[in-house]
Amino acid sequence: MRGVRNIRGVAGRLIRGATAAESRDHQLFMQITVLEMEKARRGVERQAALRRMVEIDERMAEIAQERSALLGKLSERGSLALATEGAPEVALAAAGTGFRIRY
Repeated sequence: MRGVRNIRGVAGRLIRGATAAESRDHQLFMQITVLEMEKARRGVERQAALRRMVEIDERMAEIAQERSALLGKLSERGSLALATEGAPEVALAAAGTGFRIRY
């Protein structure tokens, strides 16, 4: 799926009103400049995405720890069997549809 983030820059467009010989060098330098700007922008986007991935991984680890602690408390109380009997069933659905919870 294409979106706003996939729009290419203006690096390949011709300059209007100038002959090919007059604008060739200038056009090439402009193309290089636009490509460098796009490269810098993509670098910033990449760093933001990597930072977000690290934050998600950290939260996933926290969730696993919290879940383990809660299951440990339930097993100490002897309520683990009761808790798992009434737990909803989480099933992965077909790709692209998310997940379904059945009660």
